[in-house]
Amino acid sequence: MNNEIPTNNFHRVLRNEPEGFFTQLLPTRDQLDIFKNCKDLVQEALEIKLKEEYGTKPKFRLQGSWAYGTCNVPNREGQEIDFDYGCYLPEKCFSGDQESDAEVLIGHVKQSLSQLCYVENWQLDDTNPSCLRIRGFMADAHFDIPLYAVPDDMFNDLKDVPISSRKNSDVVESNESFDGLSNRGYGGSLNFSEDTQPQDLSTFFGESSFNRSSDTINLSESLESNQFDGIQKNESTQPSIKDISLIRNDGKWKVSNCERVREWFLKECSKLPGEGQQLRSIVRYIKAWRDYDFNPKHRKAPTSLALMILTVDTYEYTQQRDDKALTQVASMLPNRFLQDVTCKDIKDHETEIFNDYGDNTYKYRADDSRLAKQFYESLEYCSTKATVAKQCLTLLTTSLGDKITDNEDLVSISVKETNPKPVQVAAAAAILPSQIGG
Repeated sequence: MNNEIPTNNFHRVLRNEPEGFFTQLLPTRDQLDIFKNCKDLVQEALEIKLKEEYGTKPKFRLQGSWAYGTCNVPNREGQEIDFDYGCYLPEKCFSGDQESDAEVLIGHVKQSLSQLCYVENWQLDDTNPSCLRIRGFMADAHFDIPLYAVPDDMFNDLKDVPISSRKNSDVVESNESFDGLSNRGYGGSLNFSEDTQPQDLSTFFGESSFNRSSDTINLSESLESNQFDGIQKNESTQPSIKDISLIRNDGKWKVSNCERVREWFLKECSKLPGEGQQLRSIVRYIKAWRDYDFNPKHRKAPTSLALMILTVDTYEYTQQRDDKALTQVASMLPNRFLQDVTCKDIKDHETEIFNDYGDNTYKYRADDSRLAKQFYESLEYCSTKATVAKQCLTLLTTSLGDKITDNEDLVSISVKETNPKPVQVAAAAAILPSQIGG
């Protein structure tokens, strides 16, 4: 006798093409092309200017969600896609007077980007202390250029990749995992299928990559491959990932963990079936929930890094069931939000607290926990209590926004009605929408 309690299946609400939530969160092909064009122009301008001033051509790396393969389009009106493209110079280019070095570098970069923005009719925004920002190249998006001083040996390990002269479509169409987009009927979104990795974005945008890693270690290799396991045991062949310094607009230099985080997350993905594709999907859903339910005008929301760490810590692979994997992660969030979010596996940042809200820490963590509890209860009701598909879709829309499909055929109902009392849900998100993007 099978005593397993029946549960509903709303995996296809999340993963169906073209209607699934996952697909709706992906940047479109047109957006990718526009970002790449902007990136090529920015890179070319800065290469010319900084090579002229420092005798060294800078190198460039994807940052944040684009480097992890978890970038979402806006989930509410007013949000923007955040594209981060770090500009790296070796420490040998600087005198050691950090404030003076920062002032000189930022002056050169501003001059170069101002000229570019004038030609392209874009706008240069220098109000963010951590980067220079370009607007006007695309609606609902901005392009950030953070500046970094990199240890000389780490800079030397980075392989300079010339700006590609090929059309973007040639890059995409040469990769089988991007093939057939026009036949899927969803406007040419880049599809992160089971065999597609963040490294495909690296190839698409043409960022600099580590020499040693390019030939001897591929962080997308699964643990089943002896290559990755063997390299893990030989530290001398690892790329020299070190902390780097973010050069801020106010002249301060701040230790940055951007490369450490990328290294950690890609390794976590490499340990999982499907090269961590489902894990990246769950991170997308959790970030989309954050974007829908938190309003930065009222308070600081949980950072994407904190959400990534919590997702990695609580995720369990569930084949072809994103709904179960998401519910599992959500079940752990209410309690975890009340605690310090740390990650012992991010090298040199093992004790850093990633949900420190300063004087508001206690209050904001309680808010995080309360909203996470509402989110989990909605998912759990969809799974174990909803007796009609419409209930599931209404609850998911309340938690995740109007990118959730209204196609009831994508929900498989196995639960029989035993308790007619409906779940109490809010008519809209618990808090006004955020403007967090990326």
